[in-house]
Amino acid sequence: MVVASGLVMLIGCQTQIAAADAQSPPVAGPVTPHAAAPASRFVGSIGVNTHLNYLDTPYGDRQAVRQTLRSLGVRHIRDGLPVPPAPDFFATVRSLRADGVGTDLVIGTTLRKKGQALTPVGPSLSLVRKGGAASILDSIEGPNEWDHRGGATWAAQVRPYQHDLYTAVHADPAFAGVPVIGPSVARRDRRRLLGDLSASLDIGNNHTYMRGGPTNAEIGSERRLAGRVSRRKPVIATETGYTDALKSIKGKLPVSEAVASVYVPRLFAEFFAAGIQRTYLYELFDQHADPKLVDGESHFGLLYLDKQPKPAFTALQRLIAITADTQPVSTAPVNFDYSVSGPPRQHDLVLHKGDGSFVLLLWRDLNLKTDGFGTDAKPQALTVRLGAPARVDVQRPSLSGSKLRTLQGVSTVKGNIGADLIALTISPRAAGGSPVANAGDAFATTAKPALGRGPKPASPPPAKAHRPTWLVPVGAAVVLLLLGALVLALVTRRRARRL
Repeated sequence: MVVASGLVMLIGCQTQIAAADAQSPPVAGPVTPHAAAPASRFVGSIGVNTHLNYLDTPYGDRQAVRQTLRSLGVRHIRDGLPVPPAPDFFATVRSLRADGVGTDLVIGTTLRKKGQALTPVGPSLSLVRKGGAASILDSIEGPNEWDHRGGATWAAQVRPYQHDLYTAVHADPAFAGVPVIGPSVARRDRRRLLGDLSASLDIGNNHTYMRGGPTNAEIGSERRLAGRVSRRKPVIATETGYTDALKSIKGKLPVSEAVASVYVPRLFAEFFAAGIQRTYLYELFDQHADPKLVDGESHFGLLYLDKQPKPAFTALQRLIAITADTQPVSTAPVNFDYSVSGPPRQHDLVLHKGDGSFVLLLWRDLNLKTDGFGTDAKPQALTVRLGAPARVDVQRPSLSGSKLRTLQGVSTVKGNIGADLIALTISPRAAGGSPVANAGDAFATTAKPALGRGPKPASPPPAKAHRPTWLVPVGAAVVLLLLGALVLALVTRRRARRL
């Protein structure tokens, strides 16, 4: 609750804060070439976890799942294969592929309980073939967090299983071209028990939960730990995310819905910039009713139990719309000349599109859980210098679905960056026309982050009545005079009695 209130103060009042602080924009250094990744690759790095076998949850509404993914713009889901699967499980996977949505399929552990064995590799892959899904999967993934359910010998079970899975998939022509992802663990330090499995996987795996903080707090160490298992192989984050069960005291630390709407766009930019090939957010829908917000597992969804979007869904939807690109792009390396000068903990990522435009993402890894009211989280001055004049469209997907402003024919953009991600769409080919100068704060907006349905921030206490400062010494003098008069009266009375 305090976090949401602090977030509104941090983000919603950019113009007023900037004017009050009167910061001088930093002078940007000389422009230098930066490698620009294809925007389509960035969008393709965004995935989400689903549970198509949970028929008593919103996932049981197959049409809602398809419509929601289409609306969101996500092209990749991650799900698990139980034995046996739901009757229409593979039909849904095929329908999603027809919609342009691929599936990473977890083998071996879905719906397994403590004490149960991993589902055999052979029968599991046979189900996939019979379901007509072998050739259309994005990937097949090894056991999911078996250290949490497999008992003391979990690692001894996972190592041969992963080897058998990898061997069987690559030996079967039906799965030609389908990569195998390594196993995941629930406890990061347990990777050392698995050891080097790089010969039994094509892609490494990590589960990165930020414990209520920003992405950068965990991503570096998680990447290094994942290397213990996958060595130099590419890495995918098959689970990450935030729960908004604010009264939960078990598991992952919660954040408010408003904070999640700021963290989620930053999360995908941060993971992509760190070289993570794909990141699957956990998860699409909330699973169970929990009005008291005490069960963290029930509130990881981008949508509520009634399938209505949360603020984080809308923010991610806007980010995908900004970076989406349907035009073909060059396979040759593309550079873009710019420089950024800003506050500490500031990051940038540049993407290129087929029409010749670029998207520059700017963010700061501020921890809104701890920095909500701190001076470190105030908007601070930032300057972007471009190598040539261009048209620049300014957007802030966590706050608004509209362009904040368009700057025409500019080579310098100045503004104050707060906690949320800023997207600059830069079009060098559209630099003509009447120049529109960057007057004041180019990033300013009066928009505030949506609070969602969670507990609303408490109203501030009523302001105390103003008392002139001169009343304090005058009041003290009056009190002293009254005390003196009382003492004098008592002394005079005693003397009268003696006489």
